[in-house]
Amino acid sequence: MLSKYLKHFTLVNFNSKLTNMEYTIVSGATDLELIKRVTELFETGWETEGGVVISPDGRFYQAMLRFDDEGEEFQAGQEL
Repeated sequence: MLSKYLKHFTLVNFNSKLTNMEYTIVSGATDLELIKRVTELFETGWETEGGVVISPDGRFYQAMLRFDDEGEEFQAGQEL
């Protein structure tokens, strides 16, 4: 049930007072598939947020964030 919900809402864009930020949840049928997808997003500026979730059906999920560094208010990996 969780995977059906997330397929329809995989990307949310919003503008916070601190910075522009994008949020997504990536998934994989196996841990290796998830690692591949997360690694691809790392290369385009995305960062992980929280830990990996494994659904009851065995699918793997990882929340990820990407910040607009235009203002360079934060360093990569810095806690907000």
